[in-house]
Amino acid sequence: MDDVYARIICLLVAVVSIVSTVSGSYTISVRLSSKDVKLSGSATFYCDVSGTPKPVVSHWTIGPTSPIPSGFRYVYNTAKTRFNVLSVTMQDQGDYYCHATTADGTKISAHAYLPVIDRFTISPQSDTVREGKDAILRCSVDKPAGVKVYWYFNSLSISSMNSNYSIGGTYQEELRVPKASRARNGTYTCYAQNSQWSFKAYPNLIVEYPPSVVSDVAAATVIVGVSVTMSCTFSAQPLPSISFRRGSLSIDTGDLNYEINQVDVRPGVRKSTLTIKYVELHDEGIYMCLANNQHGLITSSGAKLTVRPHFVFPEYYDKKAIKRGANETISCVSNMTRVDEWKFNGTVIDFSSNPKRLRLLPDGSLKILNVQPSDRGTYECIGIIRQNNLYGEGKKVTTVTVLDKPSAPLLKTPAFSIEGFSVQIKLDWVAPRSNGGSNIINYLIKWQVVSGEEKSLEWEEKKTGASSTSLDISVSVSPNAQSIQFKIEAVNDVGLTESNMQALSLDFKIPTTASPLTTGDTIDDGGQESIVRDPSVTKTNTIGIIAGSVVGLALLCAIIIVVLVVRKWKKSKSASDKEIQDFSSAEGRDSVTRSSQSSTNSTVPLVPSSAGKAMYTNGSGDPGDIDSASVFTSSSSSDSSTFPKDRSSIPERKKNLSECSSESIV
Repeated sequence: MDDVYARIICLLVAVVSIVSTVSGSYTISVRLSSKDVKLSGSATFYCDVSGTPKPVVSHWTIGPTSPIPSGFRYVYNTAKTRFNVLSVTMQDQGDYYCHATTADGTKISAHAYLPVIDRFTISPQSDTVREGKDAILRCSVDKPAGVKVYWYFNSLSISSMNSNYSIGGTYQEELRVPKASRARNGTYTCYAQNSQWSFKAYPNLIVEYPPSVVSDVAAATVIVGVSVTMSCTFSAQPLPSISFRRGSLSIDTGDLNYEINQVDVRPGVRKSTLTIKYVELHDEGIYMCLANNQHGLITSSGAKLTVRPHFVFPEYYDKKAIKRGANETISCVSNMTRVDEWKFNGTVIDFSSNPKRLRLLPDGSLKILNVQPSDRGTYECIGIIRQNNLYGEGKKVTTVTVLDKPSAPLLKTPAFSIEGFSVQIKLDWVAPRSNGGSNIINYLIKWQVVSGEEKSLEWEEKKTGASSTSLDISVSVSPNAQSIQFKIEAVNDVGLTESNMQALSLDFKIPTTASPLTTGDTIDDGGQESIVRDPSVTKTNTIGIIAGSVVGLALLCAIIIVVLVVRKWKKSKSASDKEIQDFSSAEGRDSVTRSSQSSTNSTVPLVPSSAGKAMYTNGSGDPGDIDSASVFTSSSSSDSSTFPKDRSSIPERKKNLSECSSESIV
């Protein structure tokens, strides 16, 4: 039974396959590469066909039947399954059909719509209202299809949930401001966009209101003849016209002694200033400001200008001594209420031209940074002084002296004499041309000895009093010394003379002759001539030469004595050794044994002693001594240490050898 069902199923599949091959099953579709196409952009259509056998695309049309215009803007691939429209215009918008033919001649087609998004323009509409009234701002679009508008104020997005605004219109093109206040005054931004285009516009909302005082005139007290400026500031929309009054009298703008200026500080805020160039007694009074626009007029409270009679105070004088490089503050008169200017040597100081070194402090004092010699001179502080009930012009004159290091003293060519290895020098100098503004405290003389190419590691130095102009110095030198270099520095309250000056060099040679030298004598040293330039008579140190000769002779005598002692000792040793051998044979085994043990247990190294004896060390390490004629030789052999038979002769020989040694030494 199962076999029957299987055969039926196979038969049905074969029938279906035959019908499909004969009648055919075909599909066709057209798709666009993008949903929207921007004006002047490009569009691409794809024609997808399927079936067995596969249908062949024959052509494309606009609408069901209108042929595609010829031209470079319309491009096909070889199989015509892809169709491009270049540089799209608004006329290209519409349905595009793809036509195909099957194997049995059947015509099939499909289509897709090409939407072209055109460029739109945006038109802002501003509004001006009185404070408390409703205002409407608009951003209209000429082609609103697919367009939506967004609103911003002060870079912040305005949503429909904001209670201060409401957004309406077909595409949110309206922004309503109910009961507009001055806080809503300003420029707004509307941002319109569709799928292909976006543009911005900037409508303005002007909320008008009457003037209000921001700042009023400040009270002031001046003296006759000075200049004074008063000011006041108002907020209003539109901006107000501002004028000044003194009491009930308006200020005459035609009077050249008065000058009025106005400046717009920021949107909706204006400031006005009144300057009286030369104050007189009748200018005293209460000054106030009036501001008005079409929405109202307001008068400020004002303040009083007090004018005092002109009075000139006597000049104040001061002196300052300032060290170079210091920071110093020069003050004005303590009761000076206002500083008008500073002068240096009669010229007004421009603080903006040199702000790094000259500074005007808040209290009117002058600060000089890193004082230099060029700052020496007269400084004048000019301003207004208040003393009791008097106001007037005052001046303080400060004379500034800059204290600097002294200039270098001038060393004269020194006179000198040589005594052995000591150079006696007389230094003279001329005082500095400038003491730097303060008295010289002392002088510092420095020197160093030059031997060949080597110099002393440090300069030796000596101080003298402020009134000194000469100094005697004794300098010890080595035999190969060639010169002595000198420097001199003056010292004051500021410091030392700059020590970068070149040292004065005194050249000489230590004489090799013992005869005294005087100025003008010539020394022949290896073919080189040296002239003694000291005018005083010089003497050679013969004592040093004699001492050296005596030491040499003593050393030679010591060597001769040592040689004679050694030779005498060798002869005595030979005779002693022979007698010891004879004595050892007669004494027998016991004497030999004692001598052998003594030789084995101790080694006798000889050390010269100051008493003409020899020092030795026994086996325990303790030192001992023997006469210089008693010499023993230790060895491991028992035959090497023996005593003479006649022991009584040993002391006698010791005595003879001792006397001989003493005579030799003498």
